[in-house]
Amino acid sequence: MTITAAMADLLPPSTTEQADEKTDHSSRFCPIIYDNVDKEADVSLNPNYFDGVNWNYSPAFSYKNFDIGSSMGPEHYAFDATYNFQEVFVTHDGLTASVIAPIMSEQLEPQETAVGYAARYETDKMVASAKVESSGDVLMTYVHKISKKVSLATDLVYNCLSRDVKANVGYDCNSRVSRVQGKIDSNGVVSAHLQRQLNEGLRCILSATLDLNNMAHRLGLRITYG
Repeated sequence: MTITAAMADLLPPSTTEQADEKTDHSSRFCPIIYDNVDKEADVSLNPNYFDGVNWNYSPAFSYKNFDIGSSMGPEHYAFDATYNFQEVFVTHDGLTASVIAPIMSEQLEPQETAVGYAARYETDKMVASAKVESSGDVLMTYVHKISKKVSLATDLVYNCLSRDVKANVGYDCNSRVSRVQGKIDSNGVVSAHLQRQLNEGLRCILSATLDLNNMAHRLGLRITYG
């Protein structure tokens, strides 16, 4: 009895609260994947500029999608119509009809594998990032948040092997019913992108690109519903 009492005095008392205590991980930093390190700059500077006329119908709570569009460029003219649908337990690849008349054939380049390193710094007013890849590309981005709806963005791409330099400077204004984006690059190409919510489910997208050096332009109109 004396030995048992002495051992009990040496051991710390076990409580239910200590057993049920959980570590709070909410304040710990969650790493960002490599592709999303420069996400803010990429979204502001590259909003999928396009040309031609396009109409997309995707009804809510449905697995059907209908898309029709056309585009024309200096090297091709294309018309595409696609209908995709999905039934319960049965998935179809979809029905696609397209007419493409290429003026100049293009060769596909083989895929390459690269190793990259990335860094990111973020505050309430800015986001800066940098990437270095084994292919020789160095990508640096900076986004300045003027307000919750307006931001300025820039990026710089430098290839250490060819010493080519490309840069973009743009803006992004996002409101409840519309979004206006634009940029100008080091090659003298000016681009603008406008999204407008017309009513519930109906959206209009305008895209324009002007090459000041070659005096070429691209215009696009897209109507989406769903």
